[in-house]
Parts: sequence; structure tokens; C-alpha cells
Amino acid sequence: MKYTEADFPFHAKLRDELEKDILSGKYKPGDLIPSENELADKKGISRPTVRQAFSELVSKGLLNKIKGKGTFVSDYKSTQVFDHTKGFIYSILDCNDNEFRIIKAVYQVDGNEYTGLKKLSEVFNLDSSMGYSSRFIKVEYTYSNLNIYCESFLPLMYFPEATVLLEKNARSHELLSGKIPLEPRSAKCSVRLTTAGKKAAETLELSVGSEILTLESALVNGRGAIVEYNIASYKPKNTEIIFTKIRNI
Repeated sequence: MKYTEADFPFHAKLRDELEKDILSGKYKPGDLIPSENELADKKGISRPTVRQAFSELVSKGLLNKIKGKGTFVSDYKSTQVFDHTKGFIYSILDCNDNEFRIIKAVYQVDGNEYTGLKKLSEVFNLDSSMGYSSRFIKVEYTYSNLNIYCESFLPLMYFPEATVLLEKNARSHELLSGKIPLEPRSAKCSVRLTTAGKKAAETLELSVGSEILTLESALVNGRGAIVEYNIASYKPKNTEIIFTKIRNI
């Protein structure tokens, strides 16, 4: 099926299609996938566009190009690759593709709740004496195609309707509808080795207290305010995390 203008950008559409075909088993590790010329003709797009889609899948560890032979599906199952080069895609406000996302729980918490060594209100730099609400919406979620456990915190004063929307697994553009000033423009991120709590251990199929990789991201809007705090947990073994120094949504 050829792409139309509604499918723009074409390389992202093709990349997502191929990734879905690989993860679903349509193309298995070692399989030769259609060539750049074949896909360009089939989709009605240019070879450079196909090449860009291939390049992004190679960087994610899903494809392997062999000169003179073609492009093959990698043995991606031996190593999990989490690609953050285009954005911290496992956050609530930066995820318009929710096909594989599974919301486990959505509920309110107080700003005095600790996350690591800091209270939530301190993470968000909110001063209650200035009239800011100390309530936050906590979202616990996983992905059916990835071995990852995530928790996100959204300020209730910014997203009062988020609980209802996220119970329906809303995408980021639905959460940000009518809230252009709140759209995240950059992220501050850190990665550290921690230990798994009960929920992370259950999702990652580990024992409580096992070592895990924890990636913490604070999503910042154009005015410098933190609009989401995200904590993503990964197994350290056979896990590769790729991300840029800063990202723009």
C-alpha cells in the first residue's frame, strides 16, 4: 500500500511498520527484509526515505546491514535496546503511540511523598507557600512489547482531568489538548544503578532487591517548568540504552 500525505513523515511511518512486523514475528532474526528499492516502489516513497527508516532501526538493534547481501533482522532478542534518541518515549507526555502501553494504576499522591531522596514538591520545585497545589497524579505502566516498568508524576494543577483520560489510556496529544504552554520541550535525565522494589521486580521478573537500571527524566516546558517526572526501570543484563544529551519533542 502506497503512503499518502496523511502518513507524513514517511520514514517514521515505515520505521514503525517494520518494527511492528519484527516484534510481532512476521520477520524473524536472520530474515532478509525487502530491499530499499522494493519498499520505495511499494510505498511510493524515495530510497533515501527508506534508508533513513532502516538507519533508525539499525541504531535500535533491530536490523543489521551486510554490504552486498542486504538488510537482515538482528538477533535482537539477546539484547534489549531502548532507543531514546528521538525523545524519552516512555514518558506519559511524550507517547502518542500507546498501542503496547498498559496502564496499571492511576491515582493521586501528596507532594510530601518521597521519590528517592526528594519529596515530589522538591523535584518539581513547587513552593506551597506560593499557592501551588501539593497533589500529583501518579501513573504506573508497562509495555507489552518491552521488559520495562515505568512511573510518571504529573502536577494535578496542570492536568486535573488526567486521571479520567489515562484510565482510557489516552495519548499525549489528548492530555495536552488546549495546554500548548505545558508541552515539554526538553528533558533532564540521569541513569543509575538501584534496587528493585516490589512492583518493578514483579514486572521485570526479578527478586525484590535485585539490581536494576533506573532512568529518571524531568520533562521541561518552554518556560522552564517541570511538567512530568518519569522513572523507568530496566534489567541491567543484556540491556543497551541509547539517548541523546537533550531532546526536543
